[in-house]
Amino acid sequence: MNAPTKNRIISVDAIRGFSLFGILVVNILSFHSPHFVYGGKQSFYETMATNGEIVDSSLILTVIDLFFQASFYPLFSLLFGIGLWIMYEKRDSLEAKRILIKRMFILMGIGLLHGIFIWYGDILFSYSIVGLIAIRFLQVSIKKLLIWAISLLAVPTILFTLAAYSVREQMVVVYEHEINKATEAYRGTYSEIFQQNLSDWLLMVDPIQLLLTVMTILPMFLFGIIIGRLRLFDDVKKYKQMIWRIIGVTFVIAVVFKAGPYLFENKMWLNFMQDSIGGSASAIFYFFALLMLLTSLQKTSILVKLFSSVGRLSLSNYLLQSIIGFWLFYGVGMNLYGTQPLSKLMLFVVIIYFIQLVVSYFFLKKFRIGPFEWLYRSLTYGKIMGFKEK
Repeated sequence: MNAPTKNRIISVDAIRGFSLFGILVVNILSFHSPHFVYGGKQSFYETMATNGEIVDSSLILTVIDLFFQASFYPLFSLLFGIGLWIMYEKRDSLEAKRILIKRMFILMGIGLLHGIFIWYGDILFSYSIVGLIAIRFLQVSIKKLLIWAISLLAVPTILFTLAAYSVREQMVVVYEHEINKATEAYRGTYSEIFQQNLSDWLLMVDPIQLLLTVMTILPMFLFGIIIGRLRLFDDVKKYKQMIWRIIGVTFVIAVVFKAGPYLFENKMWLNFMQDSIGGSASAIFYFFALLMLLTSLQKTSILVKLFSSVGRLSLSNYLLQSIIGFWLFYGVGMNLYGTQPLSKLMLFVVIIYFIQLVVSYFFLKKFRIGPFEWLYRSLTYGKIMGFKEK
């Protein structure tokens, strides 16, 4: 394996590892209470401030909304698109498509198990569906890929935002009955947790909700395929001018669409635009900004090694975050559901992610691959893959 390929893998793995931190920041709110789904998040965490809030909850929610919400799962989607192209270019096109399709169906199975039995907020099921669609774009020209990606972001966003504006006064709704029901269930037995989780998961995969998710994720897959085909990470110095332009443009778009809605008193009708356009732009900004940063660091840097280790075990670490969240917050574990202020939740995020950094680093000293990556690959190729380092 040549040096550029090594650098490319380390960079992409490190960015993937960092994206898992951002994903956890947002996901922990869903693990902790039903307000992320059923409304009333702001008032709920203002009430929680009496439980020992260190930092103003409104400030924390604003930081999450501006810098994390809808920014890191698109970043993960972009990385997924890069991974699709890397796998595709290594093999004959027919064989590559066959393997990729099989991988998507296996990922769909993992996502279903994760979403139904552990946490309703699973993204793997949606990724598998989008992945099956994205495979059909692998041989499309870069120009057409770019047109498709921009169109899939812009057209639904404009239509949905116009529709939301027409009913903007009715959009601020808090479903108190559902909140009380979910809170009681998630603090109960596993049977009660399972029934509530299944109900919430079915809400997440409702055809309209799933379509909106696909419309947001698919463009990022396509942007990832474009980046993979252009191999922008093989020689960053060569593409430095282009990359800095992309960083500048996406930064401006992210600021306008992420922060702009805060100029409106009622910004609920702008949420989809804020997430789809602002979130996608910030994801692209994060990718290239991190790529430039990683290029300036030595690949032997301990920070690069730590983040790339988490990234190499991304599937295992993503599922582990759900298992930890399940144990921390639900009634069958520590039963902290709906009891923690935001500052403590963010402290949980830092502790969990720090543990993942350290454990992933030392795990890869002994093993070649993570437990769920091993299962994923073994099922894909129909044989037991090597697990330990030789």
